[in-house]
Amino acid sequence: MKDRDKPRDELLAELVKFRQKVKELEESRTLLKDNERYIQAANALLRLYAGAVSRREYLGAAVKLASIWSDCRYAGIRILNHKGEIPYESYLGFSREFWEAENWLSIHKDQCACVRVFMRKPESQDISVMTRGGSFYLDNSVKFLQSLTEEQRARFRGVCIKCGFKSIAIIPIGVKGKIIGVIHIADKKGGKVTLPLVEFLELMAFHMGQGIHKFSGEKAEGWSEPHVRLLMESSQDVISFISLKGKYLSMNTAGYLLNRIEDPATVIGEKVTANIADNQKEVEEAVRRAAAGQEVSLRYKSVDRCGRGIWWESRFTPFRRIDGSIPSILSISKDITARQGVK
Repeated sequence: MKDRDKPRDELLAELVKFRQKVKELEESRTLLKDNERYIQAANALLRLYAGAVSRREYLGAAVKLASIWSDCRYAGIRILNHKGEIPYESYLGFSREFWEAENWLSIHKDQCACVRVFMRKPESQDISVMTRGGSFYLDNSVKFLQSLTEEQRARFRGVCIKCGFKSIAIIPIGVKGKIIGVIHIADKKGGKVTLPLVEFLELMAFHMGQGIHKFSGEKAEGWSEPHVRLLMESSQDVISFISLKGKYLSMNTAGYLLNRIEDPATVIGEKVTANIADNQKEVEEAVRRAAAGQEVSLRYKSVDRCGRGIWWESRFTPFRRIDGSIPSILSISKDITARQGVK
């Protein structure tokens, strides 16, 4: 029977099913894209944590990541000091005039969104533009300001809007249940700050807060720290820490699964090069260079426990303590076997 002979209701029903399948496919692609974005971000924070040797260096790189992730031209990270001020410890894009007006905000005497997010004390005019995680965000600051009463407007310093920022977000950075700072992103274009973006940045802010722990003066080892393990387990790539002699110290669950390793205990202490089929010498050299302080990227082929060949794109990053010493190496490896042109 030809389509034109089918009853109209039957054709409509098929059309509805088709549209539902298209919608499910689009949602699936979105989820995959979002998951890949999170994995890349988590990997970036792991590499940053491993390589940074000072809080200033860490926050300087972190604010660049926040700008890249949000696609916003202006970004800064405020951290609370002992005077109750929340100055920018690192920022991008903001003019000197803006910095002079906004840098020394005090949680004791100033009123603005940054302070209220930090203090976890939103007011009535804030509620409609806040997330469950306590972030404040606007995709059109001018429209928002116009919706407020004169009294409500007085609860904002208004410097961001005077500088032409239409997209604005303030995301809290927490450590052990306490807010220690905020991420501030802004752009003169409207519509750049969305709820999914802010919720994504909230996750990254959590990891940034945990990362600051490295600079508390303790001798961090990296792979044994809880928040590092959390980042490792958040990734579907192979994340491992290896000794300076090239032996596995730790590996995430994805690594065991991708390599079809049934007993994780059999990996610890094993040489990284044990199952490498191609470019073994290059991997040995990469480990040597990473142990000496260089970050190295390369491709190589390994064989899993079932004899299946896998091509990897790997990066070896020396893990540095704050005194500059290197106790181990962070390895992040992505399976690229399915990529076109990789045989």
